[in-house]
Amino acid sequence: MRLSRTIKGLFISGTILALGVSLCELYARHIGLYQTWSWSLKKIPYSARDNLKIWNRRFYEEKNSDFREWPIQIELFDASKSTPRYLFKPNLRMALRSDGKLQPAGSDERVYWSSNSLGFRGPEIPFVKAAGALRVVCLGASTTEGVQSDDETYPHFLQQELDVVGRPCCRSGQCWLSR
Repeated sequence: MRLSRTIKGLFISGTILALGVSLCELYARHIGLYQTWSWSLKKIPYSARDNLKIWNRRFYEEKNSDFREWPIQIELFDASKSTPRYLFKPNLRMALRSDGKLQPAGSDERVYWSSNSLGFRGPEIPFVKAAGALRVVCLGASTTEGVQSDDETYPHFLQQELDVVGRPCCRSGQCWLSR
C-alpha cells in the first residue's frame, strides 16, 4: 500500500513536471524569441524590434557572429568605441497590430511606440534650454528605454509626477528636459 502511494505520487509529480515543461515550451514558441525543442531553450539573437535600431559598427564587428542568422540588412553607424550598442532609427511612429507586432502607424492609428529626431523614445525635445529650466536625464538600459508603449515607460510616469508638482517637462525615453 505504501509503495503504491509512492508510485502514485511520483507519477503525479512527473506528470505535473512534464506539463510545466510543455507549457514553457509553448509559451516560448508563442513569443517567438526562442528556438523550439532545444535544450536548454536557446535565445535567437534577433527580435522584430531590432528593425527599429541602427547598430554601432564597432560593436557589430566585435560580435559579428551574433548577427549571422539575422533575416534583415543591418544598418550601422560609426563611433569611436563599441558603446552604445545601438540607437533607434529617428522619427519612427509605430502602431501595435493585433498579433503584437509593430508596424508603421497610419494617420488614423494610435502611435504605440515612437522615437524623435535624435533616436530617443518619445516626442521631440528642444535643443535650447529655457531660462530657469530644470533638466533631468534618465539613463538606463531596457527598463528606461522600455519595450512597452510610450505612455507606459517610467520616464513617462516621472514626467506626469513633475507636471503635478509644477515642473512641466518634455520627455524623450532616456532624456528629459523641463521647459
